[in-house]
Amino acid sequence: MHHLATDYRSPQGALAARWERAREANAGQLERALDLADLYGKSAGRIAGAVTAVLLVIASFVSALVELGAHQVSGAPTLLLLLGFPAAVPAYLITRAAAARAFRRELRGCLEGEADLASVEALEDGLLALAQRRLDDVRVLGLSLPLAAVALAGPLLLHFLVFLVAESATIAPLRLKDFTFWIGASAMMVGVAHAALVVLSHDYVMQLVRGAPRRRWWVPTLGWTTLASMIPGVLALGIPVLLTLMTGAVIIPLMFGWAREQNDFELQLVAGIKACAE
Repeated sequence: MHHLATDYRSPQGALAARWERAREANAGQLERALDLADLYGKSAGRIAGAVTAVLLVIASFVSALVELGAHQVSGAPTLLLLLGFPAAVPAYLITRAAAARAFRRELRGCLEGEADLASVEALEDGLLALAQRRLDDVRVLGLSLPLAAVALAGPLLLHFLVFLVAESATIAPLRLKDFTFWIGASAMMVGVAHAALVVLSHDYVMQLVRGAPRRRWWVPTLGWTTLASMIPGVLALGIPVLLTLMTGAVIIPLMFGWAREQNDFELQLVAGIKACAE
């Protein structure tokens, strides 16, 4: 008994006592915290899928510019563009499952691991609060990176549909390398506009997570993106600027509408889980 009392008066013994109290206090929160695992997995999956798409789209831009510069144009850049979102699907599914599993393992480990100061302090804040902080770490990128992928690839994919319709009206066989010219021209003439939309989309997501912005937030974003297309799009008789305005008017409201709805859904889900834990 004397040995036990001495242990608990020591720094390590005091830490062990705090650890036991924190474990007992949070045992009932484990199931509610684990309910956030699927949402965490979805956010992580969207990050992986979006990064996959973005890398393929950037490769499409770069290869198109290189081929145009070398005067040896092929259909490879167009294929890279078209593969962007299909390739994102397996990346999303695999990462979603792995991240959710890792999230559950981490939370269970919080109650089963060894006592150390960082673990004790994290657990004393509450297991559900810890789980929400982990979720918040990925939620912003889980919303903004998919918007970045659409900002880069969406306009060109919409143009590709127009290209398919136009080609179907001719008797000539479809040649993907013909669209590679358009990819290269877009990178040169409105590449700044694509980059501006990526930045503005991330800013929109930051506004969302801090408190919902006004519903027509996409209008100034469309305006700034169109202005960005003037560098150097205005040199081509303003045609790239007009195309940017028309394409952005279709894509940007859909992008921001999805982000707003997804953010609202996630906030409601987290609020419901926290209410059940109280």
